This record gives sequence, C-alpha cells and structure tokens, in this order.
Amino acid sequence: MKRALTLVVTSLALAPVLAPGTAEARSARAGGISISPGTVVPGAKGTAAVTVKVKLPGLDPASLVNITARGPRSDRNWADAKDPDGDGVFVGTLRFDRMNEAGSWRIETEIYDVGSGNAHAGPSGRFSVKRPTRLTVNAAPEPVKKGATIGVGGKLTLLTQYGKPADYVPYKGQRIYVYFKRKGTKKWVSKGYTTTNKSGNYLKKFKAAYDGYWWPQYAGSAQYAGVKSGGDYVDVR
Repeated sequence: MKRALTLVVTSLALAPVLAPGTAEARSARAGGISISPGTVVPGAKGTAAVTVKVKLPGLDPASLVNITARGPRSDRNWADAKDPDGDGVFVGTLRFDRMNEAGSWRIETEIYDVGSGNAHAGPSGRFSVKRPTRLTVNAAPEPVKKGATIGVGGKLTLLTQYGKPADYVPYKGQRIYVYFKRKGTKKWVSKGYTTTNKSGNYLKKFKAAYDGYWWPQYAGSAQYAGVKSGGDYVDVR
C-alpha cells in the first residue's frame, strides 16, 4: 500500500478535466462594481480578503463609498471604499474567516458625494463564501498485474462550521469523480464516480489495463469548495 496523498485546493484552475459545475469565476462583476475573487474560501486560521472596486467617474475623490456585505442568513460585514489614485475607482477590502456564513453573499454600496452633499445607493453584486475540503487518494495494489482489479479510494473531509472547534471532519454522501490519464498521453478520461460513506471514505474499482495516473476530485457545492486529490501513479505489469 502506498502512502495516501492529500492536497487542499481552493481553486480548480489546474484541473485537466472538471466535473459539471466546478468552474468558479475569479471575479464577479455587475455594472460599475467589481468583486474579486468571486469565491473566497477562508481556512481554519486567519482571514481571506475580498476586494471591492466601484467605478464612479467624475465623483469627487474625497467622497466616500460604504460597502455592506449581506450573508445568506443574518451575517453582515462592512468596509469603506476610497479613491486613493483620484481616478474614479473606489476600493475597499472585506475580510472573512471560518466564523462567517457560507453561501451566496450580496454586496450593496452607498455613495456619499461630498460635492453635492447627497447620499444615494450605488451598484451591487454577489460573491460566494465557501468552506474548504480535503481529499486523499490511494490507488492499490501497485504494481498490479494487467487485468487484475485496482481500487481507487481515499477520504473526503470538510472544515467544521462556525460555532464549533476548527477541525476537518468526514463528509458523507458526496460524489467523487475519478479521472485517469494513461502514461505518455495528455488526455484525462472520466472513469465514473462513487459516493462517500458516513466516514467520508470512498472506493471505486477498475480493471487494470495501462500504466497511468488516477485523479479523484470533489466538485463542490454552494457552501463547500471543490477539491482534487494529488494524482496517484500505478504501474501495470
């Protein structure tokens, strides 16, 4: 048996093949507002930043833009956006940690125009806060005789929700998609999927045919980030 490989991935940009729904936008745009990244994934420690840029050409640089972020339930976050370069782009930063709600957040802005003395609503937009996941993989036995059965398995875990001690716990009932890349080729081929059990474990069996890499991945959801394991190479003899 080989040592299981673990990789925490909060962006699926490196995937050669993606399961449906796994692509995540790098920024969310709506009118005169830019929100980046479009999906933020705070870890067990520290914070993750979301930058909000509001384009307001002609507005006095001394004006102020208030940013309010509203979570899917009752969570809120605030920041002030300023125009440091005098180019009409007001920039503010919001910070999120594991205590913030996961899901779709709405950004609302309010503009205070020092020139006119008036305040009015500005552009709005949306972004997502997701919790990180981890996925391990072990393809065994290795080496394996051609035609014999090979098992691709591992474990899916997720970071506990706010209000609980930070820890990664089993994530049951989730689909794990398995991809294979034959040695000497560049193409990843879908080999189907399996589902995690109550312990977060998954296992899918195949007939060994070619040397190559096995690469499981979890597509993610509205609240949990997608993740790919490290690829595991199997020598078929």
